[in-house]
Amino acid sequence: MAMNNGETKPINSQLKKDLAFGQPLMIITTPDDDIKGNIDCKVGSLGISLRHRRLAITKYGQISIRYKRYSGTSTEYWKMVSGKSKGRLYIQEFTDAWVVCKNQDIINLLISMKFEIVKNHDKATEAAYINLTDIPHLLIEK
Repeated sequence: MAMNNGETKPINSQLKKDLAFGQPLMIITTPDDDIKGNIDCKVGSLGISLRHRRLAITKYGQISIRYKRYSGTSTEYWKMVSGKSKGRLYIQEFTDAWVVCKNQDIINLLISMKFEIVKNHDKATEAAYINLTDIPHLLIEK
């Protein structure tokens, strides 16, 4: 707030909180956040892993996690089972629906080996396919 002499008055902490409230919360993270922590975006401090698929969920009934890259580059699977994944939610967008689940549920399924490994058509990667029926906390929004 401007004062008569052209100086500014310090903003108290409650006013800062009030001004921050209602500001856009969705933040697209840096590539470094994704590489190190498997976080693609944040809502406030809530980390989200986000994937886009050019498939219909009604046709396959599964989500996929990149399991292996033949180049040796780390994958989503490795980040999740090694404890490097910092996301709290895991979201996959399909052509006909959004699938939202807890990141920890996916990690638990990967650790307990409740998935199928499939070689991808790119001949450079493999994916871990998890059946939707195995995910305990799941929201499918069509």
